[in-house]
Amino acid sequence: MAYGRKMVDWDISMLELISILNFKEVIKDWMVEKQGIVIEGDNKNVISLVKQTISLKNCNKKIQKVDILFLDVFKNVIFHFTSREGNCVAIACAQSALEGDFLWEHFLLDVLPSSIYDLIRKDCDRLAIT
Repeated sequence: MAYGRKMVDWDISMLELISILNFKEVIKDWMVEKQGIVIEGDNKNVISLVKQTISLKNCNKKIQKVDILFLDVFKNVIFHFTSREGNCVAIACAQSALEGDFLWEHFLLDVLPSSIYDLIRKDCDRLAIT
């Protein structure tokens, strides 16, 4: 799945955090039935903050400022930092969101722009994934 919301903020870290928090608006029933989800980002500070917040929640400490309890519906949640060089699809999604909100629920040929498939291939080649 890929989604984007048209947003403007002077702080790119805040935009990435808001993007993660907006995930609760696009959760579908079929997702909850899966083994888990991977939330990937190229901002190491934001990924670390969200991981730390999850850890605090699991330690029964009070969560402040960041409400990520909606992720409890998933069996497993993995937060993964990736370099921008291996994150072409996310960059393209951010650029698409500049034009307006979008939701690509399934990666099917007739739904996604063909350029996204080229970027997926490019990311996989860079990361040596076959």
